[in-house]
Amino acid sequence: MKDQTVLTVGPIYCDLLLEGFTGLPQPGEEMFLDSYTLSAGGNAIVAIALAKLGLNSALAASVGDDALGSQLVQLLRMEHVDTASVVTMEGEKTNLSLIMHGKTDRSFLTWVQSRCLLEKSLASQLQAMTEQSFRHVHICFEYLGLACVQRFIAVQRGKGASFSTGLGYQDSLQWSEESKHQARLVDWVFMNLGEAKSITGEKDLYPIMQALQAFVPIPVITLGADGCCALTKEGDLLHSPAFEVTVVNTTGSGDSFAAGFIYALVHNASLQRCMQYGSYLGSLTASAKESVSPLITGDCMEAFCE
Repeated sequence: MKDQTVLTVGPIYCDLLLEGFTGLPQPGEEMFLDSYTLSAGGNAIVAIALAKLGLNSALAASVGDDALGSQLVQLLRMEHVDTASVVTMEGEKTNLSLIMHGKTDRSFLTWVQSRCLLEKSLASQLQAMTEQSFRHVHICFEYLGLACVQRFIAVQRGKGASFSTGLGYQDSLQWSEESKHQARLVDWVFMNLGEAKSITGEKDLYPIMQALQAFVPIPVITLGADGCCALTKEGDLLHSPAFEVTVVNTTGSGDSFAAGFIYALVHNASLQRCMQYGSYLGSLTASAKESVSPLITGDCMEAFCE
């Protein structure tokens, strides 16, 4: 069933995921990979997953005027994402992230577009969309401090939209009072347990959730293999277990979780059901080589519901 448009706002990447990575070569040394996968990354993951689930999914982002940018836009269109607000920045390269999976965690080598040019482009994009109405808007956390984004939120909230954001590792390291203000601009903030510990300074789950509730009405955090949890406004701690899969690649699992949660949210599902949908999609991506699992489809969601 098609619903009102869900808009995703934020940087998108070409993810180059290395397989069989064991360590960086020494000077003069050559090492070989088992394989590699080129995939859409960043906020493209959320937009693609939502489109795969059958929602009208639009994306506001930018690419460079290079081959990677053309390929990324083509992929988005193949996945039925509305790319009318994906702009090509002349003279710029497309965001690229080289992702290396070690034994315990991932490492990233990333190139990003000029922040100054990006902000000017984003302001124009959002201004052009002022007259449109969206059911839900998912915005990357770093953009919430921009005046053009805050104006856009105010306009869309007046039209009945709800809002969410996804926290990143760097966001948690740079957490401040201003960060709390940015978090209060949206209804939902998705983060993992490590990020939640970093920004609250707490170690145990319930105190973490209580600390988050000072600026997030209903905190939701992902727990990796343990699923996810949320704290209701009444103080009840809800938990949804993870789905058993063979973990291949955790890159994109958090964004897939956000997409599953948003899908349930716009269909007026309960908080517990939103968490279950999020956990399901996050698990599907964790079991795939790509940053967004090809197993995410409307059919898979129907099977899950049954």
